[in-house]
Amino acid sequence: MRPRNSRRSLALLLGYSLAGLIIFAMLFTVLQALGLLSLLSAGGGAGAPFQTNLQGGQVRSLQIQVYGDLSIRTGPELRVETQNAAESFRCDLQDGLLTVSSNSELSWFVNWRGIRQKVVVTLPEDLQLEEALLSAGAGDLDIDSLNVLRLTLEGGVGDALCRRLNVAESCQLSIGVGDIDILSGQLQNLEFSGGVGDLDCAAALGGQCTIKGGVGDIDLTLLGAMGDYCIQVDNGIGDVEIDGEDVKNGVYGNSASSNTLEVSSGVGDIEIEFGY
Repeated sequence: MRPRNSRRSLALLLGYSLAGLIIFAMLFTVLQALGLLSLLSAGGGAGAPFQTNLQGGQVRSLQIQVYGDLSIRTGPELRVETQNAAESFRCDLQDGLLTVSSNSELSWFVNWRGIRQKVVVTLPEDLQLEEALLSAGAGDLDIDSLNVLRLTLEGGVGDALCRRLNVAESCQLSIGVGDIDILSGQLQNLEFSGGVGDLDCAAALGGQCTIKGGVGDIDLTLLGAMGDYCIQVDNGIGDVEIDGEDVKNGVYGNSASSNTLEVSSGVGDIEIEFGY
């Protein structure tokens, strides 16, 4: 009787923990919808617009850490623009490093008008960066095009949409609450960590890749065929489908391939297709 009671107690504990996580995610989503997670200046109102053309500046790396919406675009010249800029907003280019930052002032927590900071960074077309750190604490992230050797992308509460995302050496993606969609690109040595939300990725993956989802579905559309990858699947609660067939947890594809992919999820379905 004791082993059965122990298993039951463990199952209840896991169930309560999962329920608490879901409630926590829902609470943050509601707060964001009400504007409580909006970033404002210390006075509680919208800040003045900010725009700068960094003409002649040679940028090799990005370090962007803001609270609010963040967009990365391409254009004829390097430019940084904001709406509702916080008093703590800073923009600086030194020795090839473009730094854009703003702090999470306490005023965003007491504002009810739903105004939050929006930052748009325009990079020259065909620019190859060495390194990029992109962090949006409470807001959505939108990348139109980015070519970089090493990328770290961090999202707190909000969705991420990435197009033409090309990372040549290493790629670390993490998001707390929200969905992430990668519509196209090439990612080398991907490490993805998700809290609550779905991952939808259509890209070419290479090297040693690890995808860990918390609560949500994982949909992958990969370049090539299943024989080009060594895939290890470990799913908690949910269905697993590879190349149109229902499978169990285990190793699939080509065990001798140099392209390895480990996919795991706590709660949610995993679907892997090929032919991107």
